[in-house]
Amino acid sequence: MFKKKNSFNTFIYIVSSLYFTILFYLLFFSQYRQRVQGTLDYNLVPFRSISRDVDAIDGIHIGLLTNNLFGNILAFVPFGLLVPLIWRKINNWKHLFLFSILTTLSVEILQLLFKVGVFDIDDMILNVIGSMIGFLFLKVVPFQKKH
Repeated sequence: MFKKKNSFNTFIYIVSSLYFTILFYLLFFSQYRQRVQGTLDYNLVPFRSISRDVDAIDGIHIGLLTNNLFGNILAFVPFGLLVPLIWRKINNWKHLFLFSILTTLSVEILQLLFKVGVFDIDDMILNVIGSMIGFLFLKVVPFQKKH
């Protein structure tokens, strides 16, 4: 029989495995990726695509805002929640912030190199915001008693 702490850790590893598998699929193989496959494109100007998406809101394009803006944030909220639970060395916001930047930078570079996405600095900004929201949630809601 599992001890309470061991069963919590097992649960976290299972949830994390599922999350990272789904995230990997969304970032590299989803239906959206098929639309941009073969395209070599990039945005290095911070807030360019974010402001373009916000300016495009007119009721018809609200899905664009939801998918791009909120989707990039929401996709990484679990990242900020799960990473500190899995890797104990990433135990403060500075470590998670740096790890999130490095992870999203790697994803954006791989998407560009394999031509399955656009390298977009705004995606990185939104992903890191999502990670920080997840980390804040982790700090506010006690998931595990500290001994």
